[in-house]
Amino acid sequence: MKIVFILLLLSSSLAHANDSWYIQLFGGTLSSMPEYDKIDQTEDLFRENFNITAEDKNRGLSGMGLYITLNSTLVGYTQHSWGSRIEGELKSNNDDLAVDFDIDVRALSIIHYMNSEVGKGLNFRLDIGKAVVQASPDSMDSFWGTIFDPDSTGNENYNFDDNGQAINLGVAYGFKPTDGSSFDFGLMYTFIKMEDQNIDWLALTYAFTW
Repeated sequence: MKIVFILLLLSSSLAHANDSWYIQLFGGTLSSMPEYDKIDQTEDLFRENFNITAEDKNRGLSGMGLYITLNSTLVGYTQHSWGSRIEGELKSNNDDLAVDFDIDVRALSIIHYMNSEVGKGLNFRLDIGKAVVQASPDSMDSFWGTIFDPDSTGNENYNFDDNGQAINLGVAYGFKPTDGSSFDFGLMYTFIKMEDQNIDWLALTYAFTW
């Protein structure tokens, strides 16, 4: 992730001065929440030991990409993620804990514009890469000097880190407000193959490329 930000910063001047480089920021709204058994099992375990104080089931889709131009095609690297969060107070002593769930896709990406002009008109997207599904505990008490002790809940484990393969298929339509930038609106389907279970979703997407 840090490498991506560094590349984006280093290439930002090139992106504005030279159409051979592009940066893309995008987001999306999922038609339904991704389903993954280990997320559900970890949430159920959390509910057994904590009184729920807040819950964000769907943080939406967000991502970024860095591309070079090959005629009317963008080729590069992209990363996007979906997440949710659950917060609670430990039933035994009211310690606060949150667990963040993230599905992160990092992939090589190709975006092809059908009318031979990058940023304008109908375009198709193909991303192939790696997916990471993880749960990360966040001790909300640590700022005040107290650290959550998992032994107090029978040494329950609220974190995992699973890897799989991912593919994105997308279609969008681009509008160019200026010569060096574009807005795209479209649909993107994501399929993730995990070892024990597959994950997929369809998202309504919007992107800004410059």
